[in-house]
Amino acid sequence: MTAPSPVEPHLAARCHYLKMTMAPRPATGLLNLCTHIVRDGSECVGPFLDDAETACGLWEPKPGDNSRPLPR
Repeated sequence: MTAPSPVEPHLAARCHYLKMTMAPRPATGLLNLCTHIVRDGSECVGPFLDDAETACGLWEPKPGDNSRPLPR
């Protein structure tokens, strides 16, 4: 019997649909956009805090993201 895999925290920074890009004006900085078909081009709901999970119901893990899980 195999051990159950740990549940991955739903962090906005590890979402498959996240696209980080530069804003049109350099002073504005980075934009975090959602590429999901429902929100295509809208700003990501975030949050982008150390270990705060997103409440977004569209979150999916990035394919091939082998990031180590964050400590709980």
